[in-house]
Amino acid sequence: MRVPTRLLGLLAPLLAFTLAGPPAQAEDKSTAANYWRIVMLKIEDGQVENYTDYLRSEWKEEQEWAKSKGYIFDYHVFSNSFRRPGEPDLFIAFEFRNWPDDAEAQRRKDEMLSVLKLDRHQYDAGNAERNKMRTYMGSMLLKEMPIQ
Repeated sequence: MRVPTRLLGLLAPLLAFTLAGPPAQAEDKSTAANYWRIVMLKIEDGQVENYTDYLRSEWKEEQEWAKSKGYIFDYHVFSNSFRRPGEPDLFIAFEFRNWPDDAEAQRRKDEMLSVLKLDRHQYDAGNAERNKMRTYMGSMLLKEMPIQ
């Protein structure tokens, strides 16, 4: 089922806001800086080519759409060239400026589901399909720290 597997990649940067909640921090709010969400993935044996094909096609298109909407500034995929036991194979990074409140995060999520013509059941099925290719190992939320 091809369409549902697209959803997780498209919603990942947006759902991060809903699932993780606002960042807990005691920093100067007047300093404009970007956030980076780093997703860590282990690619299942025999799935590297399949997952790479997915990233180069559907997933990339979805991220470009998110960029066009201004939800993210950019995205990057990094492979772990010298992976030690227990470390991820891939790091996927999303750069964005604003942390949306709950209402905005829900609006974005609803917009994505509408654009892809998917409901919650299809979303869940897509996530299950994606689990055949990779294991989610966690994520980090980083905030750029300007030192100029």
